[in-house]
Amino acid sequence: MNKIAIITLAAAITILPATTGVLAVSNPDEPIFSDVQTGNKYYTSIKYLKDQGLIEGYSDGSFKPYNEINRAEAIKVLLKALPETQDQTTPIETEIPNPKTFYFPDITPTDWFFEDLVIAWNNKLITGYNDGLFHPENTINRAESLKIALLKEGTQIPDQITDPPYTDVPADAWFAKYAQIAKERTIFLENRGDGSLNPSNPMNRGDFIEMIYRIIKSQEGSTFARTTWYGDEGVNWGTASGEKFNANAMTAAHKTLPFGTIIRVTNTNNGAQVDVTINDRGPYPTGVDLDLTKGAFSAIASTGAGIINTEFQIITQENTNTQTTNSTIPQYGF
Repeated sequence: MNKIAIITLAAAITILPATTGVLAVSNPDEPIFSDVQTGNKYYTSIKYLKDQGLIEGYSDGSFKPYNEINRAEAIKVLLKALPETQDQTTPIETEIPNPKTFYFPDITPTDWFFEDLVIAWNNKLITGYNDGLFHPENTINRAESLKIALLKEGTQIPDQITDPPYTDVPADAWFAKYAQIAKERTIFLENRGDGSLNPSNPMNRGDFIEMIYRIIKSQEGSTFARTTWYGDEGVNWGTASGEKFNANAMTAAHKTLPFGTIIRVTNTNNGAQVDVTINDRGPYPTGVDLDLTKGAFSAIASTGAGIINTEFQIITQENTNTQTTNSTIPQYGF
């Protein structure tokens, strides 16, 4: 089993000035790893963590993002790649306690991941299974990943929740309170078809890095969204803000952001960015979060893609108008 070499550095972000329109992307065709290039679904998250010095790949220059990640590997990555929050009240203890206080029959002090598991266990990030074993070889799933990551981050976890955060997560599920945070911070987007989380889905290396990236960036104000486009040249309808719809304008529809808000939208598959102004309400299909005009969408992706994964940050928020009426049903690009 190969280890993942990782170096810890503080995360950093540069906010660019707001100029509604297309933003340049530096060296978009330069591969991050031999198997992670522009167009890969994990492009932005892997590039960010690599640029910050938080992750490295394999000796052959690859990252193998589609390989499943087991419980031992996940712990090692998490301890090195996810910084603690500045307001964390209980910092992670890195001293190795007496090994006799840490015992799983399937873990030995000679295991390459032993010290990482002891640290994680000592900080109450992990527990074993009901059979008394840890099963380091098991592929980690979404629910398990979310729990240990949010505990490592040190975020405030609610004692309980009253409403199901996703359609397949009952409010009394052991992981429901972590799922609630994931929903609020868009760490995992609900399934387009039925609004589910699919908590038992196995995680691969790319999934795990993307989760860490979203946890980091959501703390910095980013929102993650499935984004599509609507309208076309020649349509004659208004927007919920009262402005006439213009398919070539750098504008967008969102369910709740005030009209006049400028957001910076990043296509996480290629890093391309565009600044748009919210002037309409929508989108309405389940699991779709942001509507760009055809012109704005074309600036960061082919319209043939239909729906893309994006990250957006609020650049300016000047208007508190919350009008929600729109009598015209948009024509979606998918």
